[in-house]
Amino acid sequence: MTIIGKQFNSRLIADKLDLACSRVAPAIAERIRLCNSDKNVFFGKDMFTNRNGTSATGIGGIWNCGSVFCNQCVARPARKNRPIAEYVFDNLPKHKRLFIVLTMPDDSFSHYSLDTQLEICQYAFRHLYRHSTYFKSVVKGAIKTVEFTINDLRKNPYHVHINLLADAGFISHLKLKQEWTKALEISVARFGIVWKCPTANGLANVFLKQIVSHEVNPNNNHKQINDKKVVFELCKYVCKPQTWQHIPTAHLSDIAENEKVNRFFEVLGSCRKIAKAVRRYAPAVMARKALKLVFTVIEMHKAQGIQYVHTSCLIVLNALFNLANYSHAPPKKRKLSWFWRIKLGITTLTDYKKELDDLFYDAWKYRTKQLRELYPKATFQTLAGAKF
Repeated sequence: MTIIGKQFNSRLIADKLDLACSRVAPAIAERIRLCNSDKNVFFGKDMFTNRNGTSATGIGGIWNCGSVFCNQCVARPARKNRPIAEYVFDNLPKHKRLFIVLTMPDDSFSHYSLDTQLEICQYAFRHLYRHSTYFKSVVKGAIKTVEFTINDLRKNPYHVHINLLADAGFISHLKLKQEWTKALEISVARFGIVWKCPTANGLANVFLKQIVSHEVNPNNNHKQINDKKVVFELCKYVCKPQTWQHIPTAHLSDIAENEKVNRFFEVLGSCRKIAKAVRRYAPAVMARKALKLVFTVIEMHKAQGIQYVHTSCLIVLNALFNLANYSHAPPKKRKLSWFWRIKLGITTLTDYKKELDDLFYDAWKYRTKQLRELYPKATFQTLAGAKF
């Protein structure tokens, strides 16, 4: 897809989010528009050098909104996760590598929204990983990714499933099906519904795929997977970028409200220990504790009938908000991705848009200076015509 096509698709999704009955969705729409504006998208001539010695042009965004709905930003998580998945895959013993696909029976969830189906799937896996004695005994670690596809011909258009690269020994296919079905039943029960799997044997489908080095026969796709495709399957987008346009506005609104919507890629157990060699963990623990304290004070004020936010809370919140600046900044200046949601919770959408413009201006100055230092031989220009 061309850069113009990505901008067009992202703006269509932003227009759709504006129609959602949500406080967060219009703010996400504004961030997507800014991320896909001509003043933000740039191309750099002679930015890279190919192996044959010829120069190549680079394209990117000066500021990134980080939204899962944005066609410009959707590739960033995959690009960040790929080195982790490759390192873990290369360092797992070959006899312990196993690719697992956990699926949900589609038709039985047709009356649930996409966000609810994703939540059911995520909670079911957490229960399986933490509380299933059998699963914990055979799977010592894994890389987990969540993915969904759309098929309008089905009663339930969403097909949500989990891909796992597991550090595991021998696994009984039947026993794993039973444990996964039980986890789904417990997850659905959280919504007050008694659910039974509608398949012929009463068990949800689970695929155990052997990782092989040779080409896989199409008839054996459900049993084998080529080793070169494992990382690709783990680092795919959660869905195709155009898919969001076919999802009802109400379902988009639910996903926009979900703060953990981006947690589709997780490294668990023994694989996490291996991944620490390449993974950088954001130092967010103290910031989260401080924010929790701030909002505890705010809730106390609300309980006492005080309508304003205490000045000291605003000072702490603004300090945390400005601890780290912009995407692509050094670790000490990198902003945590969920801060903007907290900021939106104590201000109006109009005021947030003004702050967003100021943030973009500051990020523009920082990032353009950084690009000039990183690529001194390149010449940069935005789609709006501004050179830097």
